[in-house]
Amino acid sequence: MNGPFVKLLLTDFQLQWRYRIIAAYAVVIGLYTTIILVAQDALPHWVIAIIIYSDPAVLGFFFLGGLMMLEKSENVRLALAMSPISATLYLAAKSISLTIVAVAAVCVLSVAAQLAWHNAALVIFATICTSIMFISAGAIAALKFKTVSGYLIGSVPIITPLVAPAALLIVDPLPLFVYAIPPVAQLKLLLVAFDPEPTAFPVLGICALGCLVAATVCFIGSANFLKQELGSKP
Repeated sequence: MNGPFVKLLLTDFQLQWRYRIIAAYAVVIGLYTTIILVAQDALPHWVIAIIIYSDPAVLGFFFLGGLMMLEKSENVRLALAMSPISATLYLAAKSISLTIVAVAAVCVLSVAAQLAWHNAALVIFATICTSIMFISAGAIAALKFKTVSGYLIGSVPIITPLVAPAALLIVDPLPLFVYAIPPVAQLKLLLVAFDPEPTAFPVLGICALGCLVAATVCFIGSANFLKQELGSKP
């Protein structure tokens, strides 16, 4: 990593700490952890999977948008536009910092749920892909708003269609191609990790591919959108 990028990454962590994002998220995770520990025997496995699925989605989409609104109000992005930091590096720093927080939170929830160690990699993979996709979507949405409150309210219709397809998992069985739909793929991998019943390998493969493609395409598309504000740089 180059010097400016490392500095940008560390600045992102400092902003998250300064604006109490990490603290607020820790409170939420603490609440979820308490619920899991107290009611674990009564909780169906799919409830824990949905809780974990919602974490990187909410953290990546809403918190990223909030950070970008705060940066706009403090003219941080204006300074970045005049710096050598490209839109891709800017988005990469946001993706890495927020995804690290999301993975740490998911690991805490997985330990509380006594997830088998061999399923941990599946949960982390799904979390990383979900986080990057929603961070990228949040970055695009944030360009359309001017205030934090405006973003939090106005972005709800944007995030809804991004998560709604996951509801298709209530249909059983599903055609194999449906598992390639990103929200379906992301949630399915988490459900598999917490489900004691085995899942067919083709389903896992399609879900993993769907997650990877969605994260990659959304990141590239979002970086291109951000060039409108940060400029095109090598």
